Amino acid sequence: MENKQILDVFWNTQRPTDHYKKYPRLRDPFRKVNLNVVNKMMGVIDDNKPYRKLKYIQDENGVHAVMILHDIGLMYSQTKTIKTFNNDRYLLTKNDVYIQEIAGSISHLEELIKSNMSLSGRTIIETDMQLKSHRDLLSKLGFDKQQNKISSFADIYGIFVYPSFGLPKLSEVEEIGCSRLICEKQSPDILLKQISNLASDLFENHYSNYNKNDTWKGLTIRGFGGDEKFIIKPSEMSRKWKKANQDKLDLQIVDTPLRKVLSGVEEYLQLLIDKTFDDFERIRILKLGKNDGVLERHTDNQDKELGLDDEQIVRLHFPLKSNDKTQFSIWNTDGTKTNINMKVGNLYYLDIRKPHQAVNKGDEDRLHLVVDVRSNKKFRDWLKMSYSAYPSSKVSDDYYENI
Repeated sequence: MENKQILDVFWNTQRPTDHYKKYPRLRDPFRKVNLNVVNKMMGVIDDNKPYRKLKYIQDENGVHAVMILHDIGLMYSQTKTIKTFNNDRYLLTKNDVYIQEIAGSISHLEELIKSNMSLSGRTIIETDMQLKSHRDLLSKLGFDKQQNKISSFADIYGIFVYPSFGLPKLSEVEEIGCSRLICEKQSPDILLKQISNLASDLFENHYSNYNKNDTWKGLTIRGFGGDEKFIIKPSEMSRKWKKANQDKLDLQIVDTPLRKVLSGVEEYLQLLIDKTFDDFERIRILKLGKNDGVLERHTDNQDKELGLDDEQIVRLHFPLKSNDKTQFSIWNTDGTKTNINMKVGNLYYLDIRKPHQAVNKGDEDRLHLVVDVRSNKKFRDWLKMSYSAYPSSKVSDDYYENI
């Protein structure tokens, strides 16, 4: 019974039932904490991680606050490495306290945190950035949010530290979730006419678990193996897919026959060449279907090449066809949300490592030309200048605000 109460505290805090029913993909089903994890830490199941400890406060009325704490001194190396959102790595030692997850009533949680803080080192706490009550509590206790983690299941965690120890914060460009880029507007008419002449079945359904009702499709102008219907990247696919498609794992990026058929794409690519890029990774046309087309909340973190450092891959969108009832949303590292209706003729940068979703409630398909390129300093300078010119609005999106 006790372990069930502990699990309920985690779930009631981090996936409130009313909110979850209203927004069923807002939270993922693969949390850090589940019944199996709790049973291991409670000794019901043998655990090969004796350093992982469950701390909680309870009384005759039940369990009120819970945390998962890693006793670094019990680890084989007596050290722990923190890997952050932008792939920085920081070493913790046995004098530090690392708290992986917190949940429960704020008053009891404050007591629990205070009683488990390091006396001779640093205390590091990870918590979901969409829980304002946690952010406020940690700020009250003197913690500084210094970095982030983002899971492949679309959770944004803040790494809070006390006392601050110089963990570098994200740079200005790393904080940007999406931005219109300063760029000459282009008419999509020629390219749209060329696309309309293609067979409708050339658009391939996108292989993913967040493609609701198969409304997200694409075709490839440049991609792996030169097949216009092969829109995916082999290295980011599941183990099951890789096992079944070993012949595709070594495919190289080349143009497909559509590069010549859709010649209207060249004026868009020339814009990017004029700005900073001399080569391209994948080039695709992606379509989000009309009448409630949905690309559910997700991240693309399975692609380990994404990022803003030199030679990492960034994704750019040229809207070709859209309507006022389409919306792209991205969740920022501070826990806020940015909603944007991307306009035809403009160019946009999207940081798809962060949780994002797209919906199309209009009566026309949404078509985007999507180009992957390798980042460099010129691009980062361009992005920084563009974000100053076209700053994205941010809105609060805390789990409890609408309950």
